[in-house]
Amino acid sequence: MILAYNQFTDEPLIEQIKASVEGKYTPDPPIYFSDVDQVFILDGNWIHMQPVDHIKSYLDGKTKIAAFYDTVTKDKQLQAYIEQATDIPPYTNDGDLLLYILNQNPAAVVSDINIKDALAKFLKVMEVEHHIDQTSLDRYELVLDATPEWLSLPDAYIDILLENIPTTLGRTARVKAIKNKISDEFRFLKKPPKWLQEPAWMFAGDRPLIFIGQLDLGDLLHDDAQVYVFFDNSNQAFLTVKQCA
Repeated sequence: MILAYNQFTDEPLIEQIKASVEGKYTPDPPIYFSDVDQVFILDGNWIHMQPVDHIKSYLDGKTKIAAFYDTVTKDKQLQAYIEQATDIPPYTNDGDLLLYILNQNPAAVVSDINIKDALAKFLKVMEVEHHIDQTSLDRYELVLDATPEWLSLPDAYIDILLENIPTTLGRTARVKAIKNKISDEFRFLKKPPKWLQEPAWMFAGDRPLIFIGQLDLGDLLHDDAQVYVFFDNSNQAFLTVKQCA
């Protein structure tokens, strides 16, 4: 066992950590692993990991995104390590990789997919071997397989959708369940919309509105244009979205 010290007080942390793990001691102020300047092992388990090990553990699925995100916000060494990534397109197009990660919503499935992809590309550049857990991507692909071409689901709705699909079902059954849910919630009077651009189904919060129909505005605007009419039955309001080719 390698003894670790708090670099600010020079006090041994092993006994404090043992007591903390056993629930016998609550450090005040709390101990953050970023305070430890030596890696140590307690009862055969890593207590303080190096930055690259945090990333590898997250990519491998051993560390969940919420815990990893929390570590990124607190661990200065991990932040400095990630900030080395300056050219990981498209994730660094508007800044560095750390900023990209911190701007993500750790509760969203798509955030988990994107952060994993970005960090995997980063470790590849750094020539660090790693394994990527595909659980979130597999779940996301269930939704893609179940979604009709006239619909593009927002991330928040996808998260809600996946939360209500039993993971005990097989893949085919889950895709069918998602299709049924979409069919129940995305209602239209006669036909689904034929979009000129990307699908833009209207919502009220997380609730899809009812599609009434579309009108050709070509003669009025002297362009290939359509207006799509939706109805919100909660307040009896009609809303529209316009697209031009």
